[in-house]
Amino acid sequence: MMLDRSAAVWTEFRARFGLAAFLLVSSGVLVGMERGRTRVALLVLVLVAAAVALHVDGFVGIVVGLVGAALLIAVKRTSGDWGSDELPVIAAEVSVLLVLPWVIGVLGDHLRASLATLAKPVPGSLVPARNSLGLLDEAPALFRLEEELQRRRRTGQPLGLMLVEVEVWDPDLDEESEAAARRSVARHVETLLRDIDVPFALSGEVIGAILPATDPGDAWSLLGPLLDSATTATFADREAGFRRAIFDCATLHGCLAFADDDTEDAEALLQQALVALATSSEPQATAS
Repeated sequence: MMLDRSAAVWTEFRARFGLAAFLLVSSGVLVGMERGRTRVALLVLVLVAAAVALHVDGFVGIVVGLVGAALLIAVKRTSGDWGSDELPVIAAEVSVLLVLPWVIGVLGDHLRASLATLAKPVPGSLVPARNSLGLLDEAPALFRLEEELQRRRRTGQPLGLMLVEVEVWDPDLDEESEAAARRSVARHVETLLRDIDVPFALSGEVIGAILPATDPGDAWSLLGPLLDSATTATFADREAGFRRAIFDCATLHGCLAFADDDTEDAEALLQQALVALATSSEPQATAS
């Protein structure tokens, strides 16, 4: 899994790596063409600009490049290397000093974000069990949801998020029976989901599912029958001594949230779904 994610990072950024390498090589050639104070100044400016830009973003990199270009021009003027015959070389050096920090800044910013992603625990390495059902917990579920968001940005495919809440209202159910009722719903929901869906549990009361490549129409077609069917699930009521149906002691609430171009990250999409779940007892959809 880690190798696959590392390969994905390299595939995404290899063009930026290539451009940065080309600019660094070009800088070396230009340094070799200079002489005296100008050679030393250009070498120092390139190294300092690259080092600073690596720790900032592309915008700050542009500012660094502008400062570097201004300093280079000042050095050339004071050292007597300024003239019409030097203009092509000066233009090349200024261009490199402007573009190199920008490219490295963008590369560094994205590389830091990618390393942060790689540093996150692999979902399979965590203990995902919730109530012994084997459902993902919140942390690995958010990681998977973030992966699906990135895939949506690349492919444009729709992405949905489903939440189902089990509200037990029967006061006669003891704690063990309530837990059994919620486990029964979770199992039922999991069996009704499609192979591409990713079920998870936020708590004992809330079960969710990531719905890749699913538009609102398909998601609604899935959620409605799923809720209807889950209410017929049964569990063992040890206090009463017989099995009971969910509709006899609990209410199920469901909601859908859909990612769009303004969705910032997995946490934002999940919070939008939780708000929808908390503000209505009826299934509803919202775009994050």
